[in-house]
Amino acid sequence: PKGVWEEEFPKVKDKLISSTLYAGKIKKTYEKRKILIKNSVSLAPSLDSYGKQYQISKKPKLIEKVAFKKKVIRKSKLDSSVIVMGTSTGGPKTLRSILRRIPKVFPIPICIVQHLDSFFMKEFSKSLNQVSEIEVKIPENGEKILPGIAYLSPGGKHMQLIQKSNEPYIRIFEGEPVNFCKPSIDVLFFSAAEIYKNQVLGILLTGLGNDGAAGLEAIKNEGGRTIAESEETSVINGMPKAAVQRGAAELVVPNYRISEKMIEFG
Repeated sequence: PKGVWEEEFPKVKDKLISSTLYAGKIKKTYEKRKILIKNSVSLAPSLDSYGKQYQISKKPKLIEKVAFKKKVIRKSKLDSSVIVMGTSTGGPKTLRSILRRIPKVFPIPICIVQHLDSFFMKEFSKSLNQVSEIEVKIPENGEKILPGIAYLSPGGKHMQLIQKSNEPYIRIFEGEPVNFCKPSIDVLFFSAAEIYKNQVLGILLTGLGNDGAAGLEAIKNEGGRTIAESEETSVINGMPKAAVQRGAAELVVPNYRISEKMIEFG
């Protein structure tokens, strides 16, 4: 393979082969499928399709900071906040470890894009509910966004945040792949930046390629807060590294620190 795959694919080769061989031995029952999900790897390629205006700029690698810096903000018309998260390869395990630390009474909705197909997404949602104190669900198109719920994008469709009468809603739609991905993290992040402005926390986790890097930059430019997972804990550091290189991440922290930052934001 060429492009981003030429460099990144060999890094996950052994894991992909072992996962494939393991999957071949699993019977198609509900309990066995849960085991497969736990050990699955998402390898959706993630290239930036937005053109030259989103070329990655070479900037010095950020080091971990203890707190967010003050900045000029652009106020949203909404009277609520949101946390948006995006991840790909290595994401299921990382999301599980983060969400299980979020308290039951959490005042902010969380919207998540994970690069997985529709079958795995449904089962993954069930498995997250088993370890999370907050509700995790795959939303319907047109569903109103409520606090204390984690909304997981359905596989094979984009998830976008929209505003109706100063209230936030979720739009689920087919559309073309963005960065070769559907769902795309950038679609979620750009929409969150547009309607929530300074009242959004964007988090980009482990994954191959650079889906989400431009969207994280948009959140930062609108006055929102931004976090990228550090190389220390990333299974594949492609997406977080792309965000750091373009200066989109205010904080670069290991995944075991991210739930703490989410609670601080709340």
